[in-house]
Amino acid sequence: MKEIGFESGSPVGELNIPKDNDEPGWVSYVDDLLGYLRNWKVGQEYHWREALLFLAGEQWVRWLTTPQTFRRHNLESWIPTPVTNYMSKIHDRLLDIFTSGDYTPIVRPSTRQQRDIGAAKVGTRILRSLSQDLSTADMHDRAAGWLIVTGNTALHTGWNAKAGRKIRVPRIKSEKEPIVEPVAECPSCGYQDDVSFRGQACPQCGQGVLQQTTAQLKSRKGEPLYRVNQSQEKGPDGTPVEFDYSDGCLYEREVNMFGYFPQPKARPEDVKYVIEVEAMTPDDAVLMFGEKARDLLTEDLTVLGWGAYLNSSYGEVWQKGTAENKESVLIKYFRHAPSDLYPNGKYVVTGGGKLLYVGDLDADPGPDGVKKLPYEHIRYRIIPGELWGIGPFRDAIPLQKRTNAIDSAIIHNRKTM
Repeated sequence: MKEIGFESGSPVGELNIPKDNDEPGWVSYVDDLLGYLRNWKVGQEYHWREALLFLAGEQWVRWLTTPQTFRRHNLESWIPTPVTNYMSKIHDRLLDIFTSGDYTPIVRPSTRQQRDIGAAKVGTRILRSLSQDLSTADMHDRAAGWLIVTGNTALHTGWNAKAGRKIRVPRIKSEKEPIVEPVAECPSCGYQDDVSFRGQACPQCGQGVLQQTTAQLKSRKGEPLYRVNQSQEKGPDGTPVEFDYSDGCLYEREVNMFGYFPQPKARPEDVKYVIEVEAMTPDDAVLMFGEKARDLLTEDLTVLGWGAYLNSSYGEVWQKGTAENKESVLIKYFRHAPSDLYPNGKYVVTGGGKLLYVGDLDADPGPDGVKKLPYEHIRYRIIPGELWGIGPFRDAIPLQKRTNAIDSAIIHNRKTM
């Protein structure tokens, strides 16, 4: 498999669109596009990973250019490396400000007519019920955390067909039975007529006598007709056979910003395609995608410059910074909004060198009847002409470094004296 490096990749306009059944073509298509999008985030990810480390209290670090990761400073043991972590206080205070308001959804009536007022009340109850079922309040906390640390957060809304209520229904089997009717048929030439003409000479060949028989009824187009009988399927012991299925439900989540690669644009609303990358164990991939996900190739997370998995284990950044993690599969979700290239949009899932899914964009049309990408990109501080926002940590980290340096000098001077 081709590794995704910092110099590889091409935009959509330079790639040939594969056919839906072209598995190697789609795998190469998504990998090339991801390499192109990855190059636009190298500088951003540097600041984001630094911010996460400072929030976790690991602040005496240095950046290694070649492996694109952070390591602890190789200072002598006698050099003081104190940390007075003001970053956590900034994070907690901003998190309280962002999440302390009333985010309960409401619907406002379009007019003062009683019909619109009643519809608004019903819509408000529905939205509040969905907000509780989807645990929207918990998602707000995590989304606010991404916004504080990275200056960006992306929300994704979709439909999970495997979730929701479990419903048990009986298994029904269908059997086709031909619909027959009595006719008068000639045994010599096979001519058929109404049954009332039985016993008469055949008008077609004149040699046989029409005899009564049965024949399958046909439609006006000459197609045979059948009667469909349905009955409940039963097992060997005579008990009814039932099966369970889920009626599905909506879901919403915050996106891991390290695995979010949108088209380079000046405004989020102008983005036409996005690749989202998720690290998944092979077992989880089989549960999600079925047998087609068997024997997926595990990949090295460092090819995306993630280093250790920062959002799950801060303490292992140093040990796994350049080591290979061969226990995960990188699942890549490519979504493209409707355009001249893709009239119905496009949704492609690849991972481990295999094509897991290809189809139209998994989004419902909006009020204007046009499908849009199911992402909402929010920025803390908007920079004109720049897609990515800047968070408060970008300004606070130099002050935190200065505080640590002053404390280190004071401790070192105290030891010397």
